[in-house]
Amino acid sequence: MESELDLSEFCCLNEDCLDYGKKGKGNVRVKERYESKNRALLRCNTCTHCFSETKGTIFFGLKTPDEEVLRTLAMIPEKGSIRGFTVPSFNNQKGCAG
Repeated sequence: MESELDLSEFCCLNEDCLDYGKKGKGNVRVKERYESKNRALLRCNTCTHCFSETKGTIFFGLKTPDEEVLRTLAMIPEKGSIRGFTVPSFNNQKGCAG
């Protein structure tokens, strides 16, 4: 099932474009879908520049599943850091000599 994108939330990322950085201009459209994650390749109708829906985000070019990244980020406030929830070594597990 294809998720619906709110294209009014996207703007052209080409600094030479007349509509650069302007959201809701109606100039951005979905050109095609790619990758197993079904990402949208967007195209500016003003300058014809193409860019990924994830360009400029932590998800751009990432091979890790989005759900795993979001779960990890959700743990940071609880644990205080990423290091705070690392998997313990065998020496630290209950019942092991250390």
